Amino acid sequence: MTGTAAMQGPRGVNAGRWMVAWGLLDLAYFAHYVVDSIGRGMTPLLGDLAAARDTAAVHGNAVPMWLAAASLLVYVSLPVSGVLLLQRRPAGAWLAAVQALPRLLLAVPTGAILLWPGGWATKLPGGAAVAIAIAVLLAAELFKLATLFLPRFRRGP
Repeated sequence: MTGTAAMQGPRGVNAGRWMVAWGLLDLAYFAHYVVDSIGRGMTPLLGDLAAARDTAAVHGNAVPMWLAAASLLVYVSLPVSGVLLLQRRPAGAWLAAVQALPRLLLAVPTGAILLWPGGWATKLPGGAAVAIAIAVLLAAELFKLATLFLPRFRRGP
């Protein structure tokens, strides 16, 4: 295959530069999560489960555990999607699509982490900071899906 056909996987998945960019961002965010967890004295993934267990015990329900488990599934899938996207495999794009809703619901950013240097958003009034964070998170996920699946972003011949 050559040209556009070689760049496109099954069912219209883009396999161009965007896949590599999103793969790098997934890997970068996972690395950020691991380093941040260690910096806070927690074991990545397991520390989140322990904190959720403690919260569940205080409140007397299992909701924190369910949320932590869902969050961990997303975090564990980040290096997988990152590597698959770097390899320009259609499975990486499909995994990114499956991750989109949980990432939005659990506030696991794609590239939004790059927009928070120095914590400038924390200096905004509470409502504005939350609104901007949600807007950036939603925009990043929609843009990611668009660049992976819409023909407009495919490289020309």
